[in-house]
Amino acid sequence: MPISQSKYVAITSGIGGASAASRKDLGLRLFTTNALFPLNTVLEFTSALDVSNYAGANSKEAQFAAAYFGWVSKSINSPRKISFMGASLNATAPVLRSTKTLSALSAFTAVTSGSMILSIGGTSYTLSGLNLSSATSYSDVASVIEAGINGNTSGGELWTAATVEFNAETSSFVLTGGATGDAIITYATAATTGTDISSLIGWSEATNPILSNGTAATSLTSILNKTIELSDNFATYSFIDLSLSANQIDEIGTWNDNQNYLYMYCGDVGEDYSGIIAQAANHQGMAINYQPFSNVLPA
Repeated sequence: MPISQSKYVAITSGIGGASAASRKDLGLRLFTTNALFPLNTVLEFTSALDVSNYAGANSKEAQFAAAYFGWVSKSINSPRKISFMGASLNATAPVLRSTKTLSALSAFTAVTSGSMILSIGGTSYTLSGLNLSSATSYSDVASVIEAGINGNTSGGELWTAATVEFNAETSSFVLTGGATGDAIITYATAATTGTDISSLIGWSEATNPILSNGTAATSLTSILNKTIELSDNFATYSFIDLSLSANQIDEIGTWNDNQNYLYMYCGDVGEDYSGIIAQAANHQGMAINYQPFSNVLPA
């Protein structure tokens, strides 16, 4: 005998008085040697346009992001986030790079006694008496500031061999320490006397410059350990512009084996692929793509 619909009881399950728990985004993390991406720092983007605006439309990162965000699954889903982390196996020098909109040259030539305080490698130094009035280009401005930094002879090679360059492509002033190895670099601040140029040059905290501390030579294992210490908000990862050997693939695979299937490495190989594939086959979470004629990543 059929049961009347009125006999059914509607049941809706749920948890009262609790907020929804956040979940991990199954996105991609790319490790890059592009100097625009600071070492040991994770930057997240939610669109290809954001990556293009940050790194430039012609950058490998922007081109990859365009393909990545443009993918659509069979269930009509697309990626929602991509993250990048600067990485280098070699020792690096500390870098301070401006990102603010460039002021007119006349704003710099109006300065006859500029000053600011810099801190590199644990040493603070006040630059003073910087005369920019005769500068005919932004490169001239960079040269005056470089000379002021090099004047800190007690700071060692980090200071005396430091360089300041104007990058016309990114319209930025770039300070690079004169020595490689572990060294912290901080935002520039105003000095007690003179005309403060820390904001004008784009190195103050308020102008949001890129800081990248100097690092010692490291390993792939250390880079991977560092990235999940900073943020484990990803599922797949790759190295966008490092050509990895079979032994390095083995090192990545060994790291993967200890992560309990949390992450997958995705990489390309060309004609010399046999050793790499053999190493990858010994480990879990390794996706190797055969690309004999052209790399899937932009050249």
